[in-house]
Amino acid sequence: MARVEIDRAGMARLADHVLRRASEIPLAIAVDAEALAPIRTGALRASADVAEIGRGVWRISFGKGLPDGRAVYQELGTSKMRAQPYLRPAAYQQRAL
Repeated sequence: MARVEIDRAGMARLADHVLRRASEIPLAIAVDAEALAPIRTGALRASADVAEIGRGVWRISFGKGLPDGRAVYQELGTSKMRAQPYLRPAAYQQRAL
């Protein structure tokens, strides 16, 4: 009869590797979103913020420090302005298959 042994240290190394590789994705999304963001003053691009808020949990945001809601308005549009999405397409480009 075959015997299977699990190397617990190997499992911990695998988990660390996966988390390390997964941490590259939010940064890549932010870089792509900066490239896709519409430019008028450059303030929207400069407002990118990527933060790890928990182990393997990341927050990507735009608009930090801006006096208005242009980050949301650009992404979703308004009744007077068409949407010019930059964050959703960037996230789509970095999706894991």
